[in-house]
Amino acid sequence: MTSNTPGQQLALPVNLEVEPSFANYYLPEDSPNLQATRCLYQMACGNGEVVAFIWGGAGVGLSHLLQACASHASATGVAAHYASLAGGLAPSELNELNPTALLCIDDVDVVAGKPEWERAVFHAFNRIKDQGGRIIFASHTPPNTLAVGLPDLLSRLLWGPVYQLVPLDDAAKVRALQLQAHSLGMQIGEDVAQYVVNHSPRGLASLFAVLARLDQETLVSKRRLTIPFIKQVLEL
Repeated sequence: MTSNTPGQQLALPVNLEVEPSFANYYLPEDSPNLQATRCLYQMACGNGEVVAFIWGGAGVGLSHLLQACASHASATGVAAHYASLAGGLAPSELNELNPTALLCIDDVDVVAGKPEWERAVFHAFNRIKDQGGRIIFASHTPPNTLAVGLPDLLSRLLWGPVYQLVPLDDAAKVRALQLQAHSLGMQIGEDVAQYVVNHSPRGLASLFAVLARLDQETLVSKRRLTIPFIKQVLEL
């Protein structure tokens, strides 16, 4: 697998609906996130681990990777579903999703300590595993520190490998921003990307939101994306 096959990091769906995928998840060759990404890629292909848990701070690509897994599996004809527990889903709906091969559950930390939710996640785990499927969890905190009141659920969360995702450094964020721009049909030089990184909130989701705004402004004004133009748009 090349460094581009799980791909390159954290492209959230902005403006032109760039879908999260392994191909637009920016992943430097020496990234500590490489092992986790390879594990999830194999799971999305129907191989490797049966259960995995990824965690990390905001902006490291948790949701991106889970959505990429579900998308990759679905594209190959495999029943798969991504479910964010922070997205308004009801506990009863989790067990109505009924994928038979891959279930990606995001934001586990949001429901820790909520008995109805814990039971729903526990039953979903057992159902998917009994059907021979795979399940991936994501959380902003490691599983062994979650305030889970249901001991059997905690043991399920720790069933497989646990990976911490770490944020990109600024140099990698520049390359990630260039990759995202390419996905949007834009071309930006390293100096322009560096300027955006230096003058925007540091999280990749925020950087990509700025990029989407700049993309819209260039279309409206029919101007190239230059540093003076960025200063004007962002009122710097």
